[in-house]
Amino acid sequence: MVLLGLYCLCLRNWSGQSRIGREIGFSSLYKFSLAASIYYIWGERNLRIFQGRSRDVAAVSLTIFNSIRAKANSWATVKFSAQNRGLCDAWLLDSRIFALNNC
Repeated sequence: MVLLGLYCLCLRNWSGQSRIGREIGFSSLYKFSLAASIYYIWGERNLRIFQGRSRDVAAVSLTIFNSIRAKANSWATVKFSAQNRGLCDAWLLDSRIFALNNC
């Protein structure tokens, strides 16, 4: 449940941030977070309906969280700023996602 709370808090924080250029390079990650959430929750729904199996909320949340982190860690051109650094720390992302010429 703690991971789900952290995930929801960070997703809400992203949704309220400015989305100008690369200042908040995470704006597309916010969209990916929404898409990943829908994808994995729908997959869990199908698992329950068609296969009679289920995972607990923590397992689904962890899957969503890890999927989002993997996507974010593949980036290499996010502008370095205090705001982006804070999001990076909150999501345990690799600092190599920041563009080298912006540090």
